[in-house]
Amino acid sequence: PQPLNLSTNNQFRIQVKSPVRTSFILKLEGAGEAIEETKKIGVANQWIEYTFNFSAAKNMTTLNKVILFFDPGVDAS
Repeated sequence: PQPLNLSTNNQFRIQVKSPVRTSFILKLEGAGEAIEETKKIGVANQWIEYTFNFSAAKNMTTLNKVILFFDPGVDAS
């Protein structure tokens, strides 16, 4: 996969609908580099748009994976 160009395209938006209030992590990773941000899902059963600003990673050049973790730290999820 091609690396993400975060020097210009560093804002990510995602809509999430969850049956419960919880949190989730959007993580970008590549060869030896990674950055992540956690958001809280404060409203259940409603589509909510979340925005992630990864401009701090503009100099990371190997990031090529986008990973979502729901209920971080909860083994049963």
